[in-house]
Amino acid sequence: MNKRTREIYEEIFRNNPKRDYLILGSSDSLCSIAPSKVNPKLNIFNLSIDGTSPSYNEELYNKYLLNKVLADNLIYGISPASFIHRERKIAIDERFVGYRGNYLKNTIGFISRLRILNVRSILEKVIASSKRINSQNISGPDFSKYDNGYLPCSTKGDFLYKLNNDIPEINHDEKESLRRLLIKVKSNGYKTIILSLPTPYNYYKKEDLDHFHNDLMSLANDVGAILVRGDNIHKKFLQDKENFSDNVHQTEKGSFSFSKILNKLLKENSVN
Repeated sequence: MNKRTREIYEEIFRNNPKRDYLILGSSDSLCSIAPSKVNPKLNIFNLSIDGTSPSYNEELYNKYLLNKVLADNLIYGISPASFIHRERKIAIDERFVGYRGNYLKNTIGFISRLRILNVRSILEKVIASSKRINSQNISGPDFSKYDNGYLPCSTKGDFLYKLNNDIPEINHDEKESLRRLLIKVKSNGYKTIILSLPTPYNYYKKEDLDHFHNDLMSLANDVGAILVRGDNIHKKFLQDKENFSDNVHQTEKGSFSFSKILNKLLKENSVN
């Protein structure tokens, strides 16, 4: 288990004072939002988990967060890649197997859900997970820049790309998972924010982006959330190739700049 994974689960179960903002999403929001750069006076935690989809985060919320209110506001970070269906589920995510509760029971459950793998592969995953969980030597990236759940994903920018790409097809089931999740979040007492994340200038077709954000606005209206257009920021940021490592992930430089912009956007939308 790497250090950030442990921090995620400690955040869920530790008895901290209620935060101002909790952030959910995948690696696109993990790489974009550095809490102390948003506003050092606010208590923010970036709970985004890389490689996840809305259905994964719905499962996470139902399993661990449903009866808890860890913050006044919940931000769900969205990019055009957010609605791609991914097979990863908490129950078969080796990063978390056995971490909380009965280790033997959780491990047996983990094995039973991996029928598609051969026996050797299963054993290798379980043994490796066991060693990570029980070892005092927690692995992971350099934590010198750790910031309330945030770790910089990349220091290298200069992302080169062809213009006017198609947006990935939205998976209907993933969109419905996000809808259900946001409804539960709001009914649980959070002020709910959908944050559309920036992408490199003209990477996606303008008409596709417009349609995508119209869909996000409809979703926000349906669930009673606020849509914050983090994608609709000044062209200078979007054109700077040093701000992006690919089409949806920001560099350390980009995330620091965007996080400061986000503080202003939250104020403008009366959620700060």
